[in-house]
Amino acid sequence: MLNRISVSTLLKSVIVILALGVVVVLSNSAWHSWSRLAAVQRIATAAQASNYLFTALHNLRADRTFTVRDLNSNETHA
Repeated sequence: MLNRISVSTLLKSVIVILALGVVVVLSNSAWHSWSRLAAVQRIATAAQASNYLFTALHNLRADRTFTVRDLNSNETHA
């Protein structure tokens, strides 16, 4: 069977198969990188939210007499 296939056809088919293999490997790597990027973005969003929460709680201070008044007020503290 192989003696009926020309060298040119055999060479072209090997090149196509290798090119497809490279494309599959690169696309798999790109998919994993995209998944890691999405996970890092979720982590960064959670960290930023906790930063805002920490800043807000820090600005409330631990003084019990002013905590309720500060929570009920509409003004913001920097």
